[in-house]
Amino acid sequence: MSTSKSNVEKGPNPTRKRFYLSQQKRQYLIASRPAMSNFGLMSVGSQNVANLLKGQGIEFEPVKSLQGRSPAAPLSTLAGVARGPEILVARLNPEQGEALRLQSANGFGQLIVEHDSALSYGAVSNLKQALIANSASARLDSKGLKPSPVRIQIVGVDDKPVPGVTVLVFGVGLPSQGVSDDDGHVELPLYTFQPGQAEAVVVKPRKDYWDLVLRNVELRPDMPNVIQLRAFSETLPRYNKRPFLSWGQEFMMQGQMTQVNGSGPADGHGVKIAIIDSGCDNTHPSLQHITSGIDVTDGGRPVGWTLDPFSHGTHCAGIIAARPARGSSMRGFAPGAEIHVFKIFPGGRFSDLIGALDQCIEQGIDLVNLSVGADEISFLVEQKIMEARQCGIACIAAAGNTGGDVQYPARSPHVLAVAAIGRQSDFPMDSSHALTITGPQTLDGTFSPNFTCHGPEVGVCAPGVAIISTVPGDGFDVMDGTSVAAPHVTGLAAILLAHHPAFKSGLAKQRSAVRVEILFELVKQNALALPFLGADRTGAGLPILAAFNADAFSYLSALRGPPVPQGFFMQPNPFLSQPMGLAA
Repeated sequence: MSTSKSNVEKGPNPTRKRFYLSQQKRQYLIASRPAMSNFGLMSVGSQNVANLLKGQGIEFEPVKSLQGRSPAAPLSTLAGVARGPEILVARLNPEQGEALRLQSANGFGQLIVEHDSALSYGAVSNLKQALIANSASARLDSKGLKPSPVRIQIVGVDDKPVPGVTVLVFGVGLPSQGVSDDDGHVELPLYTFQPGQAEAVVVKPRKDYWDLVLRNVELRPDMPNVIQLRAFSETLPRYNKRPFLSWGQEFMMQGQMTQVNGSGPADGHGVKIAIIDSGCDNTHPSLQHITSGIDVTDGGRPVGWTLDPFSHGTHCAGIIAARPARGSSMRGFAPGAEIHVFKIFPGGRFSDLIGALDQCIEQGIDLVNLSVGADEISFLVEQKIMEARQCGIACIAAAGNTGGDVQYPARSPHVLAVAAIGRQSDFPMDSSHALTITGPQTLDGTFSPNFTCHGPEVGVCAPGVAIISTVPGDGFDVMDGTSVAAPHVTGLAAILLAHHPAFKSGLAKQRSAVRVEILFELVKQNALALPFLGADRTGAGLPILAAFNADAFSYLSALRGPPVPQGFFMQPNPFLSQPMGLAA
C-alpha cells in the first residue's frame, strides 16, 4: 500500500491533480525472541507478536503468518528436532520498521525484526549491460538523430523463419529492441552517425538455437537483412545422441554411470528432491513424470506451479531429472527421483523460502535445490535451514551471479554453495556465452566465468555456462549461471543418496544433520581440484561421480556420534562397474 497522496493543485488551473511521492510500507519478518522456560527455549505465536507490536503503538499491515511445520509431520523425521518460531509477515512504515529492526539487530527488545528481502533468481542476464558498457556510442545521446528503419529476418534450419526471437540493434544511445513475427521478420529503428552501420546486433532465440552476437555490422535499409541461426543439433554431436547429456553431465562423468554394479540403473530412485524456483512446465515430454508441486506465489494454487513464466525452474528440473520420452532425447542426472516443485517466483521473498522449507520438512524431502539468492542474511531463514538440516535435508545453493561475494543462503555454513565453471569448447565464440570468459583457463579451456560469486563459502563448482536443458513449450534452451550449476550437484547428490552403500546403513542412513554432513563431505572429497582457477572460485573443485568410494569417509572420526562401524571404509565403489574415462 502506497503512502503517496493525490490532491487538486491550486492556481490558474484548479482541475489539475498532482501526485505526491513518498516511501511505501516495507515488508518485514517479525518473530518473538526465544526465552528460557522450564521446558527449554520458548517463543510466542504470531498473534502474540501482533499484540506486542500493538502494545508499542506500532501500526502494521499483516500479510501472512508462518506457523512452522505441522505437529502432525512424520515423527521419524522430526524426533528431537526443535520447531522454529512462528513468524508474522507484515508491512510497516519504514521509519518505525527500521527503528525496530536496528533495535533487534543490536539484541534489544522482545522481537526479532528483519527485512523480508526479495530473492533474485534465474540465469545470467547481463548481456545488454555488458555490450552497453563496452560501447562508446551507447553512452552518447541519440537526440537529434533521424533513425533509419532496418528490416531483419531470422531464419534457422533449412532457411525456415524463426518466430519469437528477441533482436537488439546497438547504434547511438540505448539499443533498439523487437521480437520477430511468424515470418521471422522484425523492423527496428537504427540511430547512427554513419548510415547502415550498427555497433552490434544481438539475437536471442527462445529455444533450440544458439544466440548470436554480431559486432560492427552493416545493415541495408533497402532490403531485408537475413540472420542465420545455428541449431544445437548442427554444432554439438552429443545433442543428437539418445539419450542426450549436456557437456556438464559428461564432464562430471555421469554418462558412464548408467548402472550400479550391473544391478540396476543409477537414477536416484527413492530420493525426494525439492526445486524451489519459478515453477516447472510438466507438459514437456521429458518432465511429465513430475506431478507434485505448489504455487507459493498464489496462495497454493494446485496447478499454478506448472506455469513457469521465466523458464528457469523448468531448466533446473531437466538437469536434475529429465527422462527421455517421445523423441525428447535429454536425460537428467536422477530421472528416477521424486521431484517436488515449489514455485516462489515471481515475487519470491525470504518468507516464501521459509514457507517452502517448512513444507519440505513436512514432506520428508531429502535434497533441496536453491537457485536463489539475496545480499542480506536472515537469522530466521538461517534458523529454518538449520531445522531442515537437523531433519536430514541437504540444501544445495547457487553461489550467486553478481560476480562479487557469495550471496545468501549460499553463504550459510549449513548449505553446500556451488560456483560455476565454463568450458570454451562447448559454445560458439560468437555467442553471448563467450562474454563470460575471464581470467586463466586450464589446458582444456575450463574457466571461471566473470559472473560467478566467489569467496571462502564456495564448497564446490559445477558447469554453469552454456548449459542446455528443458524449457516450457516442448523445447530446449541454453542458460548460464551458478543457478544452473547447482542442479548438477543436486542431481549427483541424489545418485549418491540412492545408491552409495554408505547411505544404506549406520550413521549415514538415519535422517539427521550427520547424514547431511557426510553427503557434503563425500561430494567435496571426491572433487577434481582446479587450483589454477582459484579455491575461492571453485571450492574443493568439480565433483566427479565415478571417483566416489567409501574411502572418503575417513573424516568421520572427527564427527560427534557413535563410532564408525568396522569395515565402513572398505566398501566397494558401486559406480565403477565399467572402465572410467572422460566422455567424448
